[in-house]
Amino acid sequence: MTTMNFPTSLSYIRLAGVLYLLIALLGFFSIGYAPTVLFVPGDAIANAQSILTHQGLFRVTLLSDILIIIIEMLLMVMLYNMFKAVNNTIAKVALYSRLAMSFIMAINLLNYFIPLHS
Repeated sequence: MTTMNFPTSLSYIRLAGVLYLLIALLGFFSIGYAPTVLFVPGDAIANAQSILTHQGLFRVTLLSDILIIIIEMLLMVMLYNMFKAVNNTIAKVALYSRLAMSFIMAINLLNYFIPLHS
């Protein structure tokens, strides 16, 4: 029986890979597909109408972005645990960098909640 307590165990590493894959798939949806349906470049009125027309897609995109942030936070701790034995300083720098990235992503995501409350 494999345990996931040890950060270099195969199941722990595979879980980190699955989380990366989830981030990629969710990111493709929320950054690649959804904006092509929801947003019209240079036309704010068309954007507002599109969001009203596709509210379900807009909400699923928000959920996808929130899931990306949550998975990213879990993954950053997992990666820190895996790499701190190699070089603790660099692992901490990577941890804090990913934390800052997640924080910025969350702040930017607040802009997408504005159309839902108008």
